[in-house]
Amino acid sequence: MEQSRHYICKECMSLVLPGHRFCGACGTPVPEDAFEHPVSHYGSIQTTGKARLVVIRSPDESEGVTFILQGEEHFVGRSENADVPLSKDPFVSPEHAILFYRGERLFVRDKGSLNGVYVRIRESTRIAPGDCFICGEQVFRLDLVPKEAIAPGPDQTYLYLPPRRPSSFCVIQVLRGGIDGMIYSAKGQAIEIGRGGCDMNFPDDLYLSAKHARVEQLPDGGFMLHDLGSRNGTFVRIQGERGLEHGDYLFIGQHLFRVEQYR
Repeated sequence: MEQSRHYICKECMSLVLPGHRFCGACGTPVPEDAFEHPVSHYGSIQTTGKARLVVIRSPDESEGVTFILQGEEHFVGRSENADVPLSKDPFVSPEHAILFYRGERLFVRDKGSLNGVYVRIRESTRIAPGDCFICGEQVFRLDLVPKEAIAPGPDQTYLYLPPRRPSSFCVIQVLRGGIDGMIYSAKGQAIEIGRGGCDMNFPDDLYLSAKHARVEQLPDGGFMLHDLGSRNGTFVRIQGERGLEHGDYLFIGQHLFRVEQYR
């Protein structure tokens, strides 16, 4: 263990360098003991680490803890034998993900976990029906709207209900346990998500911006996920593996990590 060299601002999640009394991004005062968090070293090869993970948010108040990625592969999971052990997070699988190097670049691979690995998007990103993404504390899934099948009952009587407005896709809020929550079918070519004034509004989610993200259907029939300059970002669940860059953010279970590459 050694003393942490950085502090993560609780208000805006920006890195604060040692000796600074205020966050340079938002001006929030820095606690006196801000730089006393432990740094944990993991990896079988005792050489200079190429990258490290910094805990930004967690359910066990381990914010600021740093995992230095010194080996070629690092398992992340709830198991105590994991290289990055998250034993107190019930939403992390025993073997959740693996971080590994391909050449000099760091990658993350989902090990078939129940809740997946999410990476914060840096720019507008293509997504497909069935893909999941996170805005604030909400998990969403993109789906196509099935065509309406109207048929009479056994006695040839039709059920009378208001007609459904035409829509080709929808965004579904996914609740704990995998249950579908709010479902919004697009009125046009896009659905906006935020705390207020959007198509899907979650006023009690403090991690959502007023206008947080938008899902747009493209002329070719595909879909694009846009972050609307939100404060806390928009995260997409990866399929298979994903290359990581300096400054990327990962959601694994209830843990939010920042990736820092050594230059």
